[in-house]
Amino acid sequence: MSTARKVLSGLLMACACNFSSMVSAQSNWMLQRGTRTVSLEWLKPSLSNDEYYTFGTSVYNLTARLPMNDKHTFIVEVPFSHYGFEYDDGGFNFSETENTVGNIYVGMEIGEKDNPVFTEFGVRLPTVSGNKSGAQSIGILTDWDRLDGFVNDIIPVTFKVNNYVKYPSGFVTRVRVGPEFWFATNDEEVDKFELFILYSAHGGLEAEKFGIGIGFNGRFWPTLGENSKLSEQMTHQMDVNFFAKFKNVRPGLYLRAPVDDDISEVLNSVFGLRIDFDLNRIDSDVN
Repeated sequence: MSTARKVLSGLLMACACNFSSMVSAQSNWMLQRGTRTVSLEWLKPSLSNDEYYTFGTSVYNLTARLPMNDKHTFIVEVPFSHYGFEYDDGGFNFSETENTVGNIYVGMEIGEKDNPVFTEFGVRLPTVSGNKSGAQSIGILTDWDRLDGFVNDIIPVTFKVNNYVKYPSGFVTRVRVGPEFWFATNDEEVDKFELFILYSAHGGLEAEKFGIGIGFNGRFWPTLGENSKLSEQMTHQMDVNFFAKFKNVRPGLYLRAPVDDDISEVLNSVFGLRIDFDLNRIDSDVN
């Protein structure tokens, strides 16, 4: 899949060429199984030469989780990216703004609420604009573990297996692994298919009113190319997170940082805010 491969392989080089520098379907930790929720997530990147980017340069995710029965939860996620760039050295000035809706995720979570093992299956619709390279680059770099939300001319299909265990002490662990398939939608593509292996592991403490955790997530690209090195095929991020529990809402914040040098040269870190609205509790209060 030459276009997608060029987008990702050449992303960091392209970022560096814009003056000095440019730049699944749920967060790994904040999990509420079996609950009807609507969530809003804001991801703010800290980029190299950050002074040229407007404060609004960010990624947003709007997610709905709708249980259909005791074993199946329908999930819809709409990603959105905003890019703002302003440069002024006294003699030359330039400004640019772009917005794009990403590839919309539609999926299903399968497994009983009390069973620690459950699966996720989903597909992203090819809804991202292919002529908003600035907004796409911000989306890819900021939300690297869900970068398929901002690559054009593909249909990504994802399958993941989860093991989520909460112990009597309040300690919680989550392991997540599975393949992500990219199918080209452009007839001119020579390579019609790409494969990624996604994996993550988190641990933390979940009390009655709050939770805190730490973990990592990774992406392995075995179809990158015959001459590619293993270090080029794998990328990783570390993250820490905290959330509070209230009656109808659960706000949370987290910080992510890339481990790999080639990404960290462009992206320093990502700060995230998220709020989950428990629709079941809100409905019961209204009634």
